[in-house]
Amino acid sequence: MFLIVKGFQLLEKSVRKWLFQARLGDRFGPSEVGDSTFHMKFPFVEVVETEPFKIIKPLHLGLKEPRAILEKGALWAYRLNEFRRRGKLPEQVLFAVGAPEG
Repeated sequence: MFLIVKGFQLLEKSVRKWLFQARLGDRFGPSEVGDSTFHMKFPFVEVVETEPFKIIKPLHLGLKEPRAILEKGALWAYRLNEFRRRGKLPEQVLFAVGAPEG
């Protein structure tokens, strides 16, 4: 578990650094997306007029088992579909993926 958290933190730090190098860092910050029933916090959200406009989600896939990687991908597919169904998914969502090692 520690390695997954560490890998995610490194990926998030890399995305933050990239945003600031591209002079976009001040436009993205942590924000909750969704409605009162289905919501979650994302680390990089550009908000325009109180609504999420763009989301960047670091997704660390440095898991040992291929099954675990597939399950994690399926979970995120479900989440995106649910946000879309509820009309809460911005048109522009970027997943910054940290690939498995090896």
